[in-house]
Amino acid sequence: MRSPIFLGVLAALLVVLIVLAGVIVVVPDLAPGAPPSTVPSSPRPAAASSLSGTPPAAATPAGSGLPGTPGSGGAPGTGSSGVLPATGSGSPPAVGLQVGDRAPSLVLPRLGGGTVDLAALRGRPVWVNFIASWCPDCQDELPLMEGYSYELGPRMAIVLVDVHESPAVVSEFATRMRLDLPVGIDQAGAAQRTWSAYALPVHYWLDAQGIVRAVGYGELGPPQFLESVRRVIPGASLSP
Repeated sequence: MRSPIFLGVLAALLVVLIVLAGVIVVVPDLAPGAPPSTVPSSPRPAAASSLSGTPPAAATPAGSGLPGTPGSGGAPGTGSSGVLPATGSGSPPAVGLQVGDRAPSLVLPRLGGGTVDLAALRGRPVWVNFIASWCPDCQDELPLMEGYSYELGPRMAIVLVDVHESPAVVSEFATRMRLDLPVGIDQAGAAQRTWSAYALPVHYWLDAQGIVRAVGYGELGPPQFLESVRRVIPGASLSP
């Protein structure tokens, strides 16, 4: 008869063998020579791309305020202005009057009496500039435009359109700026809406047939003015 001690040792060995067998079966990675297991992780969500298949909506030029309100002109030297001729060097909002469009009619009371009528100027290029007395960029550009009107002479008509201001305000502004150019008074803003001329100043260069050949907005300088004038008068020169 086997002793109780021998039976106890035997039972303990059996328990050890059973436990080892269970570990090998349940955790095969611990078996000798087996490669370590990897637990698949949940896929990380892709980061949102800053690009999309749809181009972003055109932005209002930098430095712009609400349409037709003070502060809507681009600040000088900030790159906030641009010109869009047949091959544009800037990117005005893709709304409203565009290069290649026929210019709408423009009939306004003229400062000092009479009428500004675009139809009466048909047959020669026209430069139309929408302005306001509160617009600092307009004030910077007007002396240049006055000088250009003498250089261009009868080859081009230049017309200013003052928006949302009374005749008294426009008159005081014209006197202060010593304007000789014809100024149409768009007190109700009807012409501004028709021409989509919101981010003042806005320039349109029309050929002799009344087709828009260049559009400029914000504060422009002599290079942009010359580029645009040449779209309707090839080979024209302007003093800097």
